[in-house]
Amino acid sequence: NLSLAVTVLIALVALIRLLWRKHSGDDHELPELKGNVSVGTVMKIFERFLLKPQGKISILVSALTVVAIAVQHGMPFVITVSLFFWNDKLLINHHAKPQNLSAGATMGIASVICIDVTGGLVCNRVDVSKFCIGEKDVNNDVASEINQAVLQALERGIGASVLVPEISLWPTTDWLVSWAKSRSLNVEFVDQNLSVLEHRKLSSNNKVCGVLVKINGGDEDKIMHMHWSGTASTILNMCSYYYDSEGKSFEIKGEKRRFQKLIKDMEDSGLRPIAFACGQTEVSEIKENGLHLLALAGLREEIKSTVEALRNAGVRIILVSEDELLAVTEVACELGNFRPESNDIALEGEQFRELNSTERMAKLDSMTLMGSCLADDKLLLVQSVKEKGHVVAFFGGSSTRDTPALKEADVGITEENKCTEMARECSDIVISAVGSLLPILKLGRCAYCNIQKFTKLQLTGCASGLLITLVTTLILEESPITSIQLIWVYSIMYMLGGLIMRMEFKDQEPVTNPPARRTKSLLDKVMWKHTAVQVLCQVGVFLIFQFAGQVIPGMNRDIRKAMTFNSFTLCQVFNQFDAMRLLKKAVLPVVLKKFNVLMVFLIVIAAQVLVVEFATSLAGYQRLNGMQWGICFILAVLPWGIHRAVNFIADSFLDRSLSGILRLEFSRRQQHRPYVSFLSIPFSMFLYISISHYYNPDNSFTFR
Repeated sequence: NLSLAVTVLIALVALIRLLWRKHSGDDHELPELKGNVSVGTVMKIFERFLLKPQGKISILVSALTVVAIAVQHGMPFVITVSLFFWNDKLLINHHAKPQNLSAGATMGIASVICIDVTGGLVCNRVDVSKFCIGEKDVNNDVASEINQAVLQALERGIGASVLVPEISLWPTTDWLVSWAKSRSLNVEFVDQNLSVLEHRKLSSNNKVCGVLVKINGGDEDKIMHMHWSGTASTILNMCSYYYDSEGKSFEIKGEKRRFQKLIKDMEDSGLRPIAFACGQTEVSEIKENGLHLLALAGLREEIKSTVEALRNAGVRIILVSEDELLAVTEVACELGNFRPESNDIALEGEQFRELNSTERMAKLDSMTLMGSCLADDKLLLVQSVKEKGHVVAFFGGSSTRDTPALKEADVGITEENKCTEMARECSDIVISAVGSLLPILKLGRCAYCNIQKFTKLQLTGCASGLLITLVTTLILEESPITSIQLIWVYSIMYMLGGLIMRMEFKDQEPVTNPPARRTKSLLDKVMWKHTAVQVLCQVGVFLIFQFAGQVIPGMNRDIRKAMTFNSFTLCQVFNQFDAMRLLKKAVLPVVLKKFNVLMVFLIVIAAQVLVVEFATSLAGYQRLNGMQWGICFILAVLPWGIHRAVNFIADSFLDRSLSGILRLEFSRRQQHRPYVSFLSIPFSMFLYISISHYYNPDNSFTFR
């Protein structure tokens, strides 16, 4: 908008000059391009436009052209490069393959994720995060860290479920068997070596099951082995003893609280604790007490922990399934995504389809589950949520019928081994497991956050440079910052900003940031306010220096120009570090360990010194001494200091509630009083100094 306004102003002035001013034919005009054009002529045109433009219109047009190119071409290029980096990071670290450039960043602003749980395919994966014998976690190397007798009892306890699928805690048992095989536990021998005598589930808890087995061909024919497995707290109450990793047996009475604490710690960590217990008997009966505690296992149900983490990140989850609503409701309750006491709504696909537009929009806010749905119902759900103003991701693709919903969603996600070829081609991101959704969201939000900050930085630099050029050109008919100098400044901003955009800082905690709405601007009101304040601070400081700098002894016009350009460049470098929060205590150590960032920063500073000291035609005609360099650094930091002071004053002394009451009272009394912002202070100082300098006693103004 700023560039557009200045463009209209320049076009208006150019039109007036074209209609009313006679061309004098002096050396301000460009050389004619007829016949063979020499290199000298081209260089003269280049110098005329970029190095030494003459006249207000030429200066402003040159500056505006540079800003327009920087905004329209430079920023998209740097953002594109950074998105390539984030996509590569997703592929390498999380085995997620974005199939279009913006998929990762779009996932970062997703506010609703629709997950297809048809057939329970995404609900089956379970990982063993902890496996404790006694109080020792032996998850990494079970076979070598525990006693042989305990190991055999554990193998019988896990392997017994293979013989009796009726009591298996599916799908937990299948994953436990796979985990046991990966840890070199011999759970396959039970099929040949054990005979099942009796099995049943606990009457008070159907998630606890027991089995009575006998070892075939054993020396002790009368001894039978009992094995219980299931909910850890229930199993613990059935035990009187426990084994440690060395096979020693201890009474559990004095250690029960420690095991209860271990179980609670697992639950607090998002794990599902289960336990294994065993015992021996000579009676053909499964006992429910006096058992030995074998092991405690902490299971991480991938879909459950993922859904919980996504909800904590502010993302709403809607489960959809082609299965019957009653069966899907049980899955949703297990995942914690359907709570009737919280007024959550579950609908069948036909019910959702028959609602009119108004009713459908009213129910969407509380809807967390849809069962018995067709492909058209999934598509309608995605369209309705988008119409509601949300950014939608759809995770599915187990059949080709999901293709329309994948295409319609802002981000279509499929699982590599559980999707059709057509669904994979229509999706935006292909992941290896449902657990990758949370890392994608985190990196996407981090990328989006960095893009916001980068955009704010570039707009600040472009707007401040353009305003400084506009004001000085209209008053002095020349600008202290030429077009070629602006190109140099913006190149530095893109170099540093592009590098910093690729950095991920733990202190940002992007997953805690609320997701953006569909209609929300890239820069919110707070960012626009900070941008405006920073622009005003920079423009005020440099204009005051430009017009009042001649009172400093030994500072002529050329030195003042060189210092303005140097200070403006350094100011943008410092602003990069401030806006990206690189100077915070939690971030600075991370930055100092980034060798490439420090190297680029040193190269930029060294290049700026070389430009100012040796490229005098580019920097502003004269070299600077040590004191002038010091003044440049002070001027570069001053806008940042003023900005901080303004924020501190606003946060410390302006009570929002009090101001709200005053505004309400003034509105009630209809008292319209003039308001002067404290941001006008820098411009008031500039106006006063400039008027006092250029005003003559004969009531006329003289421009030099």
